[in-house]
Amino acid sequence: MQSPMNNEQITGVMGHRQRVRNHIEKTGLSSLPPHQVLEFLLFYGIPQKDTKSIAYRLMSQFGNLANILEAPIEALCEIPDMTRNAAVLLHSLPEIALLYGAKKLSARKVDNPKDIVAYVRSVTPTGEESLCLFCMDGSNNVLSVETIGCGVKEKVSTSTQKIVTSVMKSKATKIILTHNHPSDEVTPSQNDLKATRYLQSILSTMSIVLADHIIVGKNKAFSMHTGCLIEE
Repeated sequence: MQSPMNNEQITGVMGHRQRVRNHIEKTGLSSLPPHQVLEFLLFYGIPQKDTKSIAYRLMSQFGNLANILEAPIEALCEIPDMTRNAAVLLHSLPEIALLYGAKKLSARKVDNPKDIVAYVRSVTPTGEESLCLFCMDGSNNVLSVETIGCGVKEKVSTSTQKIVTSVMKSKATKIILTHNHPSDEVTPSQNDLKATRYLQSILSTMSIVLADHIIVGKNKAFSMHTGCLIEE
């Protein structure tokens, strides 16, 4: 536990924080190295403390910013001088990004698989496999985006009921399904193809089109529609 700071130390910390904020206002977060971005985020969960040393401890323990944001709250709280408020804030940021991305994409027309791929990469935790559902109307306007499964190698067939429920709720007439492969191997497996075609047959009885199933890797992606693996 840190010793309480005297008035001079507190004044120094507050001055440093203001300089960091001024820098961000002028040039943005992207101009800062990861540990300083983390230090800035900790300002809002750890008042009147030097967060630079805490940021370095977090980076040392978890390796990079992505791992820190994906770490369990309890694991973050084990770092000396971390507060629970700061741990909850950091842990919530990926979900906040997901909500922001879904809202930004909603009501937008998607005519290119690259739009979907960019979104999936932005919201998928590093090293985890996620299954995402994009519900659309007949004009390709996105009505809703939902993560059906995250953190497990979940098959499409095991999530059919959840997918159908989400589609009905959104009143979609068309969907795009995505899942990511952390290994960056994007060739669909036989199980991927079998599960996709099974889901397509279920949806077709409801007059809902499965427009595509996109497998997303770190550096490449594969569209089953473009690859002619989904029947029109």
